[in-house]
Amino acid sequence: MGPSSGISFPVEPASPPSYDDGMKKYVAVAAAVVMQACLGGIYAWSAFVPALSRQFGYSASQTQIIFGSTIGVLSVVMLFSGRLQDRIGPRPLGILAGLFTMVQYLAAGFFGDRFASLWGAISGCGGLAVGCGYVSAMATGVKWFPHRKGLVSGLVVAGYGGGAILLTTLGQLLFARGWTVLEIFRLVGLVYGPIVVLAGSLLFIPAPAHADAHETYSFGRLLADRRYWTLAIGIFCCTFPGLALIGLLKSIGLAASVPEAVAAAAIGVLAAGNASGRLSWGAIQDHVGPRATTLTCLSLSSVSAGLFLLTSGHPSLFLALSAFLGFCYGGGLSLFAAQAAHEFGVRQFGATYPLVVLAHGLAAIIAPPIMGWTRDRTGSFNTGILMAVAVSVAGVIAYGWLTRPPRGRILAAGKTSEAAARWHSTGETL
Repeated sequence: MGPSSGISFPVEPASPPSYDDGMKKYVAVAAAVVMQACLGGIYAWSAFVPALSRQFGYSASQTQIIFGSTIGVLSVVMLFSGRLQDRIGPRPLGILAGLFTMVQYLAAGFFGDRFASLWGAISGCGGLAVGCGYVSAMATGVKWFPHRKGLVSGLVVAGYGGGAILLTTLGQLLFARGWTVLEIFRLVGLVYGPIVVLAGSLLFIPAPAHADAHETYSFGRLLADRRYWTLAIGIFCCTFPGLALIGLLKSIGLAASVPEAVAAAAIGVLAAGNASGRLSWGAIQDHVGPRATTLTCLSLSSVSAGLFLLTSGHPSLFLALSAFLGFCYGGGLSLFAAQAAHEFGVRQFGATYPLVVLAHGLAAIIAPPIMGWTRDRTGSFNTGILMAVAVSVAGVIAYGWLTRPPRGRILAAGKTSEAAARWHSTGETL
């Protein structure tokens, strides 16, 4: 490619000198995981949907508009927060994420009896919280461990996926003690907000030891790059099935005649699968390579969604498939984070990865509301499930075609088989 037409960012501020670098990187990654665990509470949304519907009469479509638009908002916010954290470092945005988290749940707790208010609190403030915190935590991890991008990005986002286990467990315990859904939201705001602020203040970053070998990218240049569209199509299709089912998982279980306790437990099981998938798929990619790993994940995503059609009256199968669905969904997010860092450079992760996540946000805007709408119209989840399977299958075909490897090429024109082999074997940044 020719000379860069992108924006050159100033060097990020070095981390404080009070810690030695060996300790600092582990403190920073641990803080990133804790932050992600709190921000990932959005994936526990299904645990609160039945209570919201019973108490305030919200339809399946309304609850899924809230869930989907939250991810849509955070994806748009990341377009700006990613570049901003490249300029000022991740800590200010991490602290801001904590403040938005507190406002999100407190506003939902006090005004959640009205749809517009609940939507604004969860989707607006929640999207801002995750949009500021998610990319800051991810960028912190990959900058400390540039040669293990898949593993460290998987570890950091595993906290995000595992956040649903924590919030679902807390919610079920408090429901059992007679708490209302709005009271639970208020408590979460008071607890989670300060934790995220503290974690955000510990997002140290390393001083760059050398210049990044990758070119800089403007929005326009990235959008003109075939590699970007390969990743965008891949993440859209790979996460579409999970997004379609996650926000209504408990309701899907109840419709399949699964006991309510099992349907609620499935949310935590899915979250555990989500967390393990984010960690496992990233590590696999570091050793096997991106193409084979991603095609496998896409294929299994379609299978995991389609098998939900067979869960009626089978609680054990429902639990197993929930874990499987989460494993594939989490894997998709981990895989494409590592690929973005590899293709466009670790130092520009904050500027390039959010544009990849934008495709995930588009899937979130489409999949959950359609799933809720088809449920409201047909009384069944089957149509929505089949739609999710079709999108995932299309992703297998599209990603496979776009990444066909003449002369050892992985994604981009001009990548040599020798360069490809380096990532296949070591995960080394080109």
